[in-house]
Amino acid sequence: ANHTLLVGTANQTGAVSLGGNLTLGGLATGGGAFDLSLTGSVNNVSGTTTLTNTGNVTLGNSETDASRFTGGLSAASARVTSLAGTITTAGGAVVLNGTSLAANATIDATDNGAASAGAEIDLMNGTALNGFKLNTSAGNAATVLTGSTNLSSGVLSEETGSLNLGTPSAPATITASENTSILVASGGTLNLFNGSSVDASNFSLEIKTDGFQVAAGAGNRAAVDITIETATPGS
Repeated sequence: ANHTLLVGTANQTGAVSLGGNLTLGGLATGGGAFDLSLTGSVNNVSGTTTLTNTGNVTLGNSETDASRFTGGLSAASARVTSLAGTITTAGGAVVLNGTSLAANATIDATDNGAASAGAEIDLMNGTALNGFKLNTSAGNAATVLTGSTNLSSGVLSEETGSLNLGTPSAPATITASENTSILVASGGTLNLFNGSSVDASNFSLEIKTDGFQVAAGAGNRAAVDITIETATPGS
């Protein structure tokens, strides 16, 4: 339980599947072009998890799966990160590349409030909700989306912290192919950065947030119907 598991090498190809429950001190991969799947129903990594393989990464295959990466989780080099179930850290940052939901999912960097300061949750280079709901909890930090993100008919909900659509150097293009919602919990702010846009086209967009900051150089905010409400009643 206190040992670090190293999977693959820089020359590794093919696919590696870890289908049972994991209890490890740390988890790392080599930088090879191989796929990695973690599909146990309960996984616990007490240290850091750094996945540098450049193939696809699968984190869970059911809404009930629960993986705790205490020291943080990085899959920044993955081609696509398939996500299902709950990912928890104890104040460790989460970095995922090309996230695609396979079921309803939660990313919680606050350890269910025990590490209330949380950490940044960075969803790089596009996120596809595929009709599912994604809950994130970044505590005093923010969930950051960059790249082309399709909300489809799903729901993007920031439970604690702020939600940043883009960064000053990496814009986000948010689209929706059906009616959809962006929710930011009480006390958080929805930030739309320069070059970033939200386009729900011919569909309705619901936004709930106590603060909505739009940079001067931000792109369009478009939908057939946009409803903006405060997250805190009476605010």
